[in-house]
Amino acid sequence: MSADHLLAIDVGTQSVRAMVVGPDGAIDAVARVPIVPYVSPNPGWAEQDPEVHWAAVGEACRRVLANPAVRRDALAAVT
Repeated sequence: MSADHLLAIDVGTQSVRAMVVGPDGAIDAVARVPIVPYVSPNPGWAEQDPEVHWAAVGEACRRVLANPAVRRDALAAVT
């Protein structure tokens, strides 16, 4: 098997998702980690501790890579 799959990471306002996507665009596996909502100390402000996102990225990747359907040797890139 050639390395032709992507590990895609989506950091949103409510969660971080990690997905393994095949060459045909099909999603082979997905993991979602909810994150603590941002804080708004003043009107119009939105703040988030970057460590919250970083920890969630790591956890989402660990979860998706633990899926038995995912072959690490098939991963060509991370985006």
